[in-house]
Amino acid sequence: MVDRNGQEHAEEDNFDLLLYRRREAVSASADFYEVAVLLETSGIGDSVARRSYGASDVFDLSARLRRAARAPTRLPSPGRPDWYPSSSVSLLRGFIFTMSGLVTMTAVGIGGGSGAARVVLGVNVGWMALMQAVAFLGYLAIERAGGAAGPRALAPLLRCLGGAVVVAVVVVVLGDARTGILVGASLVNLLCMVLLLVLQRVELVARIVLPVALVAILQMLLPSWGSGPELALAAWVLGAVALLVVTLRLLEPSRRRSGALPWNLNDIRLGSRHALAGFAVGAVGVAHLVAMGDAGGLRGGSGRDWLLAALPFFVPVTIAEALVVDVRRRLRGSTAQLSVRTEFVRAGHVACARVLGIHLAAGAVAWALAVGLGTRGSPEGRALVSAAFFLVASLLVAGLLLVAGDAHEQVALVLGGTAVVLLALQLLTSGWRSPGHAFAEIVVLLPAVVVAVVIAVRTTTDIETYR
Repeated sequence: MVDRNGQEHAEEDNFDLLLYRRREAVSASADFYEVAVLLETSGIGDSVARRSYGASDVFDLSARLRRAARAPTRLPSPGRPDWYPSSSVSLLRGFIFTMSGLVTMTAVGIGGGSGAARVVLGVNVGWMALMQAVAFLGYLAIERAGGAAGPRALAPLLRCLGGAVVVAVVVVVLGDARTGILVGASLVNLLCMVLLLVLQRVELVARIVLPVALVAILQMLLPSWGSGPELALAAWVLGAVALLVVTLRLLEPSRRRSGALPWNLNDIRLGSRHALAGFAVGAVGVAHLVAMGDAGGLRGGSGRDWLLAALPFFVPVTIAEALVVDVRRRLRGSTAQLSVRTEFVRAGHVACARVLGIHLAAGAVAWALAVGLGTRGSPEGRALVSAAFFLVASLLVAGLLLVAGDAHEQVALVLGGTAVVLLALQLLTSGWRSPGHAFAEIVVLLPAVVVAVVIAVRTTTDIETYR
């Protein structure tokens, strides 16, 4: 019988002999997966790795061999540069999109309960989906054009303006002029914001959008200030004109471009995945907003009521992109430093715990403020309504984590499915006007959030999505 010390010496001798025989191949390997394949083809599997070399499995043995051979402890670098901006820029981007959403809510009439409001919100969902594909194609164009073309590489994407004009004209013909103007302004604003953000002109967008948003917020908090929603609409139209002028000056669409478009059919296919995920994200937000607009808790409420109730949504969503960008940057960096899959999984769990912890803390503070400062309905009713807003924000945060992990189909499945269920229940219950409308929505949202978070954590801890 061999004692423990004798077994350890035997394992060390076996390891040294294996390293001597395989040093050249191990040193030239790209990562420990390649070494594991080499070992398994030579007959060394998990059981042999445990019995003869004292390793937990063949991957552990591969990592030990690479360390002993002083092979570069890195995994293959990502196929293209990281398009995600810095955390500070991401925070400003989140704030811009949150504020633009507030402007739309104010101009359309708080809550989205009217037919015109639903037209605007519905069109915005479809356009938001298209803009995800536009952003993807825009980053590709900038990357492929390099420094030679600059902003002009995005000029072909300005053709989307024709779509915005067509949609606005159709709404005017089938509906009314005010709704058509609002639709056109919203679509132009979103297109120009996306193109300028692709060009990293975040401060320029902020200087135009944030003053308009301030007008909307003042109207929500002070209904007697200004001339009602018409002032927010006028400000939104002026903002669209300003953004369009700036965008046209930067992209110079009048200058002829030589050569074919910088995209192929595969790029369009990949862009459609982004569009599908964007549609699901927009659909679940609008489904919730429409449900709250018809619901007893906020039905007929003032702008202040809506703004306070939605604090647990707006605050976490504003910081969500910055949190997800931080996760992506940390994990992409880890692929160049960690040589063992279990180490990456541990890093992924830590990153997810950090994001979810900050999200919960921000949501809890905003929820407490919404319940404490609100005046509409009972405290219990305000608590339920604000909790529903927070759960929708949680769905969007999980969706962003999934998008960062290139899991667009899962985003469409979970968030899009939730939106369908919310809208179906609203139709079946005649507008969610029962006293328990908020509780009913929570019953739908809570399991969806759990499923989305679980899938997001699994995706975030999968090293292949960040290689």
